[in-house]
Amino acid sequence: MRKIGFDTIITKSLDRTVLILFKPFSLKKWLKLLFIAFLAGALTSGGSFGGGNYPRTRDSEAAIQDNSIFTNDHGTSGQRLEDLDLDLSLEEKGRISYISDEDEGFLGKDKKVWLGIGAVLLIPAVILIILLIILFAWLGARFRFVWFNSIVENVDDIGEPFNGYSREGNSLFKFYMVLLPIMLAFFAIVALTVFLPLKGMGVFDSNFQGSAFKVLGALIIPLLIFIGGIILLIIINVCIDHFVVTIMAMDRCSFVEGWRKFTAVFKQNVKDFVIYFLLLLGLGIISLIITATIAIIIILIAFLLALIIFGIPYFLLVSLLSLEIVFLIFAMMLGIPFLLVFFLITLSIGLPFAVFFRSFSFYFISSLQAGYTPLVFEDAKGE
Repeated sequence: MRKIGFDTIITKSLDRTVLILFKPFSLKKWLKLLFIAFLAGALTSGGSFGGGNYPRTRDSEAAIQDNSIFTNDHGTSGQRLEDLDLDLSLEEKGRISYISDEDEGFLGKDKKVWLGIGAVLLIPAVILIILLIILFAWLGARFRFVWFNSIVENVDDIGEPFNGYSREGNSLFKFYMVLLPIMLAFFAIVALTVFLPLKGMGVFDSNFQGSAFKVLGALIIPLLIFIGGIILLIIINVCIDHFVVTIMAMDRCSFVEGWRKFTAVFKQNVKDFVIYFLLLLGLGIISLIITATIAIIIILIAFLLALIIFGIPYFLLVSLLSLEIVFLIFAMMLGIPFLLVFFLITLSIGLPFAVFFRSFSFYFISSLQAGYTPLVFEDAKGE
């Protein structure tokens, strides 16, 4: 049962955020915590209905751009120019003949070759994407415990907690590997529930003339299922990040055992958890507004700086002296560091919020007196 008010929990979380990031401020610590929070995922816990008919025109340039003049009634290429009701010069007819006889013939003859090349390139690309997803899922699972250690101990160490919580991190990673195909299957089912009804209604036909209300009606249920699934995934992710990882780290247990212990604590404090989630939603909206405001200001400042840093040299080197190569070298030498600094500053906007929300979850579970005290309330203002 919670005996400490949420106002105290919020105040202590703010105090700990200031303590970790600004007492004292260290750029090295800030960047390391930013790296940890990024890999832990903590920075983010804040065709056509018309037909294909085109009006005929006697304008020669519009006729050249209109692909319908290259096809006959059966959709095949090579319609005779004599059959077209167009006033074209011999030069324009030659241009059309070249496009229809050469370009489309080339693509037609080598279509299988291009498809083969695409397949050869696509397969390793898909494999690479899958491997990257698995890699970042593994890193994300391990770094969630590094992030836990950073907030609890007020340190920026990576190596020791990364290896020290390897068993717990690997257990969480295995859960992600089970959850991932379930998520993909869910999205595939939702996509089918959208595609099949629309296909049956003929929405994808070029001459579809159906009612937009019927199309909307066919999308309502899949859309509600999709939104419900997304909300469920968000709740599960919050529970894992904010509580299950905490329990796993403190009890040195597997994910299954950590989830079981969390559900036991949840059942004993349902009301408090409901209030927590509502507060988390409200605070998340506030943080989103603040983050967006700061981001807009940073983008405007970066734009003005870019005008000064790159605009003046462009005017001097290119407009006046015609030294394009010199400007390109200059722009590359300054542009890469400029973009890197801009990226880090933009990413840094979310770090104080990430520290606050994780501290908020630690103080909350400590207030429940459920046997888990990752942070005690007396240590928020100094260590």
